[in-house]
Amino acid sequence: MKRVYSYKCGECGRLWGDDEEGCRECCTSYMCECGREHNVTAGSMCVSCQEKDMVIHNRRLLDNAELCEYDGGPIFVKGCFIETLGKYQEFARGFPSGEELAHLAKALKVEVADDAYRDVVDMIEKFLPHGVSIVDGCKFREAINEFVEANDTVRWIEDKNRKVRLTDE
Repeated sequence: MKRVYSYKCGECGRLWGDDEEGCRECCTSYMCECGREHNVTAGSMCVSCQEKDMVIHNRRLLDNAELCEYDGGPIFVKGCFIETLGKYQEFARGFPSGEELAHLAKALKVEVADDAYRDVVDMIEKFLPHGVSIVDGCKFREAINEFVEANDTVRWIEDKNRKVRLTDE
């Protein structure tokens, strides 16, 4: 019989497996640059200061982005994906955000990676009768690519280099 050892925080009782350092820092308090005590181990800032820092960072990204004409498609307002500028304006009538600018979105076409294709083939072959295999792998790959193409498999991400006005001016 094998014995299993785990580190346990003496303060809160959380189990840390074999992570001795994580256990040691579990309920440790840290001092933020603003003077507040916190227990966030991800840095030297409390959550409030991290949020303020993120706002400044995002504002800088927006300020440095190129102002473009809106030509359709999704936008990102305060990190939230919105389908169209019109939908944002419709929503903002009832809940003004005070924002004047937003990042545009850019599309990333999803491509089927070779290892994902191989995984699909392996999964399907598990359900085939013993000795039967997908012989024509090229046809199968074509079918997968046709499916991806037909289903407009696109992932929208924030384009931090381009921005658009949210209001009509």
